[in-house]
Amino acid sequence: MPEGRKFLRGVYGLWLILVGLGSGQVCVGWHGGRSQSGQAILTGSTWFEYRYFVRDSARQAYGLPQYDHLLQGAHGYAEVSGWWRQWHFRVRPEFYLNSNLIVPTEAYNEVGIPHWFLQYMWMDSSGTWELALSAGHHYLQFGEGLLFRTWNEPLLGIDNALVGLALRARVGNVQTVMFGGRIRHRFTTYPAFVKGLWLETTPLQGGVTLRTGGIFWSRTFPMDAMNTWVQQINTYPDSLQFIPRYNMYVGGGYLQVASSVFSLDIEGGMHTHDIQYTPNRQYLHNPQGWSGQCRLSVFAGRWTGTVGLRYIQAFDLRAQPEAVGTEGFLNYLPAFTRLLSYPLSAWYLPVATGYRELAFQADMYWMVSDVVNIEGHAARIYGNQTDTPTYQTVLVLGEWEMHDRWHLVLLFQYLFYDLKAYLGKVSVPLRGWVPLVQLTWRPPIRVASYSLWHKWTVQLLWTQQDMGSWLYGQWELGLSPVVSVFVSDAWNFQPVKSRALHYVSGGVSLEVLTGWKFQVGWYQQREGFQCAGGICRYEPAFHGLRLTVLGSM
Repeated sequence: MPEGRKFLRGVYGLWLILVGLGSGQVCVGWHGGRSQSGQAILTGSTWFEYRYFVRDSARQAYGLPQYDHLLQGAHGYAEVSGWWRQWHFRVRPEFYLNSNLIVPTEAYNEVGIPHWFLQYMWMDSSGTWELALSAGHHYLQFGEGLLFRTWNEPLLGIDNALVGLALRARVGNVQTVMFGGRIRHRFTTYPAFVKGLWLETTPLQGGVTLRTGGIFWSRTFPMDAMNTWVQQINTYPDSLQFIPRYNMYVGGGYLQVASSVFSLDIEGGMHTHDIQYTPNRQYLHNPQGWSGQCRLSVFAGRWTGTVGLRYIQAFDLRAQPEAVGTEGFLNYLPAFTRLLSYPLSAWYLPVATGYRELAFQADMYWMVSDVVNIEGHAARIYGNQTDTPTYQTVLVLGEWEMHDRWHLVLLFQYLFYDLKAYLGKVSVPLRGWVPLVQLTWRPPIRVASYSLWHKWTVQLLWTQQDMGSWLYGQWELGLSPVVSVFVSDAWNFQPVKSRALHYVSGGVSLEVLTGWKFQVGWYQQREGFQCAGGICRYEPAFHGLRLTVLGSM
């Protein structure tokens, strides 16, 4: 079709532009965040993904603009970073053409340069003090991010950069950061203004390391946005009306202690009255909120044990109440459980909502010998204003490796998952058993300087709820690190409602130049979570072609 060829020509042309902008060469080595005197560093990276959508009502791959009439979508970026003396810059052109990356149920179109960064640093020759002033798009994190974090995760379309100014100063082991600006929203910014200050210090170093810090920041809404919310609140019943506040303040701190036998991480804080939507997103309200988390790890020879606790109450901090999904985050709330990359284990994950959560987890690692280790994990979460568990899991994982030729992974997991709390499905909670066997074999065969490997994965999800029981199998063959191919099948062999279906996928990955990787495959994927950087997002089913290009220079 002429429209299809025009779309592909546009994608190809944009990608060539981005690759050209992203091409760079490493001129000299990296030294403490600055280039050598009188010399420069230029680096670049690029990521491009093209998707062709095939409507498949049997596998629930329908109902999106891409399936109904657009058929194709693409997105990508190229980032260039440079250092020269005390200067550092970064620029990143991006494009989205019928893309469902940022919001999986939409088709988003935009092209431009939404990201830039410029910094100048002063420091003395002895390294006692340094001062850095920067402008543009900032990625900032205090502690583990529970109280404040702005970050970028391209695989999920997340970019909540602070667009403004930041000043960082360090004297000895004391550091302070001051910042102010607005939060990026796609190719523009949210109207609210965010400003703050934090202080960190490391008073003890050596056998025992002690690090602590405190933060105070605020978010201020503009008058026009406030007027809109006031009009909305005036339509509520008297019992639900409230007086909204322009400013919301957040304060808190963290403490980290580490030694050769234990480590302790504590972080927590609270915020004043905030304008948020209720969990059902029916009404605005103005709760106060607080959060806290603690992790304790103990190291004893070949044993390591960790226990953790997190409590959240109305701590879904956003640049704007209407921001949903992964947009507008002002803090970092990863799922408080172990995230497994195996397919069937990743379908049901307890995404933190920020409304209310009480979560516990415990981990154990035992290095039995040089070739065998055993891991255990247990988690229980009370979420979404409920007094009964919404998520529970217990798993045991064992690994065995022999002579760098064989690698065996055995997994057994029990899963309890509240489908209504996390997915909004009117259903009884899911209870399932998830065993897995994965075997990798590297035969003593070499092609030139490359090694051959095989990998077989078999996983079962046995449950009588949601979509029923599944059997997953995958075979991979690779010539490391140049090329690999895979074929997989997820078989819904005991469905609850529909007929038994196979979800077959296959693809190839090729690295033709150093730092460049091409991946192409045909995928049939059921709905489920996609995770990156600890954050998970629920995505609809996908059926079609996917082409990905990754490059770094």
